[in-house]
Amino acid sequence: IHQLSLHVPMHDKLMLLQHLACRLFEEDSRAIAEDNLFTEATAPPSAEAMKEIIDTSGILRLTRDGYYRFYHPLLQEFFVARQIKSDIARGSINFDDWYTEHSWDDRYTSVAAFIHELMDMDKEAKQ
Repeated sequence: IHQLSLHVPMHDKLMLLQHLACRLFEEDSRAIAEDNLFTEATAPPSAEAMKEIIDTSGILRLTRDGYYRFYHPLLQEFFVARQIKSDIARGSINFDDWYTEHSWDDRYTSVAAFIHELMDMDKEAKQ
């Protein structure tokens, strides 16, 4: 049996997935070129982290033409929601203001549902 030797902490992979998901969501895109992702100055991912995500998670894939894509849009929307929930928890976003601004936009339907569920999960975990 071949065992995977993982070297990148899970937290770093989650942050990378959130960054990628948010960037794609902001650009209203489903894919980003591998070259563009690795030349970014804001949050440069390591090639090792991306390889581990692709090899082990089933969340992300690298296409033949060198583009990263989430296997399903809901996965991308979940990571966008996770980032927004983190921003709400830190106080950099007010949830009521965010919801008022985006509730009319169909693009945010799943994101808003995920945010509610993630917030409920946090409340349950604290009890």
